[in-house]
Amino acid sequence: MHSIGTIQSLYRYPVKSMRGEQITSTQVEPYGFYGDRSHAFIDPSKTGWSRFITARKYPQLLSYRAALLQDGSETAFPSLSITHDQGESYTWDERFLQHMREQIREDITMEQHSPASSTLLAVDASSILIVTEASIRQMERLWGKPLDLLRFRPNIVVQTSDSTPFVETDWIGQQLQIGEGEDAVLLQIDESCERCVLITIDPDTYQRDPSLLKTLHQERQAFFGVYASIVKTGRIRQDDILRLHTTDHSPLK
Repeated sequence: MHSIGTIQSLYRYPVKSMRGEQITSTQVEPYGFYGDRSHAFIDPSKTGWSRFITARKYPQLLSYRAALLQDGSETAFPSLSITHDQGESYTWDERFLQHMREQIREDITMEQHSPASSTLLAVDASSILIVTEASIRQMERLWGKPLDLLRFRPNIVVQTSDSTPFVETDWIGQQLQIGEGEDAVLLQIDESCERCVLITIDPDTYQRDPSLLKTLHQERQAFFGVYASIVKTGRIRQDDILRLHTTDHSPLK
């Protein structure tokens, strides 16, 4: 086991495909960060993952910022604060549902999960998405334009000790310890994250620029960051030390 760096920043997205919140600490549950993707809009005519309303089709979702108002409990997530870029404020209720139906012109419904869920909430793959600051800066150089890390919607941004870009792919098949003592979290690094058109949307202007995804295809076969699942729950904090456990697991493809 050896140290590989520290947590630079943490992000949680209480409503799937909306902007989330930067946080300084969080409880890690079997499904991921407490409250992460705990709420979502649904197309009731569809099933499976296709039922989720996302910014891939409706980039205007990114103009709303969602945050949990407090820590909540083991039985119920706390209330949401949802703020539009133009200043309007909402919470997760019928008024907001009607507003969103008008915005995207679809007969959508709401889905809200419980903290007691033993499965992933409205998450696409594994529980937690990890990127490194070094990889973000390298992609910025390769793309040739300023790059906002929020395009990649990470949960954990790692400041690695040696600043080697894309080193996170070497962690696949191994376990990552975050923090110390009884509260320490243990993650299994499962696989690389294959990126889609969502990263082409500027999180501030909502304009699309397909050249970023093209560059990522050329340089990294469209993979950026890694997915991790939960081995041991606990609490993580900004600036926590990360330690890598070498295991016998083979990387998952």
